[in-house]
Amino acid sequence: MKVRLAFLRDDDLAAPDPRFRRVFELCVGLRLPVSYAVVPGRLRPQLPRWLRARRAPRALYDLVQHGWTHSVRSRRGEPRGEFPPSRPYALQRADMERGRAAMRRAFGPLFTPAFVPPYHRFGADTLRAAAELGLRGFSAGAPRLPVLPRSLRWLPAQVGVNRYDDRYRVLPLDLDALTAATARSLRSAPVTGIYFHHAALGRGDWEAFVRYCGFLRRLADTGGVRFVRMRDLL
Repeated sequence: MKVRLAFLRDDDLAAPDPRFRRVFELCVGLRLPVSYAVVPGRLRPQLPRWLRARRAPRALYDLVQHGWTHSVRSRRGEPRGEFPPSRPYALQRADMERGRAAMRRAFGPLFTPAFVPPYHRFGADTLRAAAELGLRGFSAGAPRLPVLPRSLRWLPAQVGVNRYDDRYRVLPLDLDALTAATARSLRSAPVTGIYFHHAALGRGDWEAFVRYCGFLRRLADTGGVRFVRMRDLL
């Protein structure tokens, strides 16, 4: 039987708030690895301290770079993005470099040199800056595989757990649609990226998210899907 690879990515991490901690504990308890995408310009010192004190198995999580401050830098009329194609290369590179330095200082060997552009908006200059700064992975959703510098590994993000309207207001989680989308991606792609936002998992969605994680654990237990960290794919 061919084994498919999948990774979980939790975005917008900055502090060990209660919603993050319950996701972390749930996934550790289910032995589901998660790559946590940290916004370095908003990082609170409590986060690295909490992770060191928690002493969770390192095989169950790593930390990747999620932009710089998650600010909107798009021009008027463009879709939201901190690293949109219209933003000058020098500005993109400078912010990316600041974020990479902050991640290294805060997390040391727990930092995986991979980049997640906020809102999944990026262009050729974003990829070029990531490669020049020594980042090795790039994770986003895209209608087709972009042309990558040779040193970068594409880490796809095909399945979004949370749902939003056109004003970025959170919509209820649709568990049936989510499990179906996950199954389709696992059948069709050698690597499936599943991304979510712990901050968007309110009281009404938490039970559905717990059931979804149980579904993922059962997939792993069948032996047909292996869940890994983004680090393991580099």
